[in-house]
Amino acid sequence: MAIMENKASSSFCVILFVFYFTSCSFQTVRALRSNIDVFDISEENLVSNSHINSVRSKRSADVTDIEGDDEQTCKLQLMEFKEARDSLENGERLEETFVFANESKFNLMLAWASQDDSGALLVLTTHDEYPKASSTVWRSTNHGRNWTNINNLVKNKVFRKNDGLQRNPHDPKLVYLISGDHELFVTDTSGADWRSVSIAQSSEDEKFTYIEDTLEFHPDADFYNYVAVVSNKRELHVTYDNFIHTKAIQKKVHAVKWGTAESKSEECLYVTVGEFANPFLTLLG
Repeated sequence: MAIMENKASSSFCVILFVFYFTSCSFQTVRALRSNIDVFDISEENLVSNSHINSVRSKRSADVTDIEGDDEQTCKLQLMEFKEARDSLENGERLEETFVFANESKFNLMLAWASQDDSGALLVLTTHDEYPKASSTVWRSTNHGRNWTNINNLVKNKVFRKNDGLQRNPHDPKLVYLISGDHELFVTDTSGADWRSVSIAQSSEDEKFTYIEDTLEFHPDADFYNYVAVVSNKRELHVTYDNFIHTKAIQKKVHAVKWGTAESKSEECLYVTVGEFANPFLTLLG
């Protein structure tokens, strides 16, 4: 049976290879000591580049005289690329290594939690063998060069090892941590701060409720803050404002799907419901 709701309103290390390009144009040359393309960012090569000349046809300008709000960012990146070129020519590898000290959990998830140049990343490590289950949440704001333990922001909770870290498909700043109980944690600031959300209906209900399925995000970016989640009791909870408010709307839920623009039902939630039967007992009967 299908229903529809309509809302009319041991230590280990992580090695990250980060290559970031802006709108600045670079001429590539072949390094003599490797098979890697490196960037020749000398001033004379940049000024002679036809793309830059065509963009700046109104006046002659030094290549480092970059117009717009990204001037300082681009200058810094020019310096970084020059350092990278020098390193390659000296036979060095372009990598940076960060060791998470005293970290022995083998399940790791990483999410890019930023746009443009902010460089925010989140890492979740989990050991889920009780009674010693534990998780650690790490945050970086410089593309993975340095990391900070932010467990204190999420109540030192244990999070699921397979899908405990989820990112909104329409906005990478919106990230979700799914615990092993009735709580999830939401950030809309790339992990700078978090708020706790409970799907339990009462304090007594907290002992027996946990999130069972992955979060169901709306497929349309215009409805990025529409999210559905199903509990272990097969009860459907839905939010239309990215978990600022939530409500339970249906029990005995099997499957959930949001409507689409193609079907002209973007604000509809399609739910398959029905009685649950233990297949082993059914077979015996």
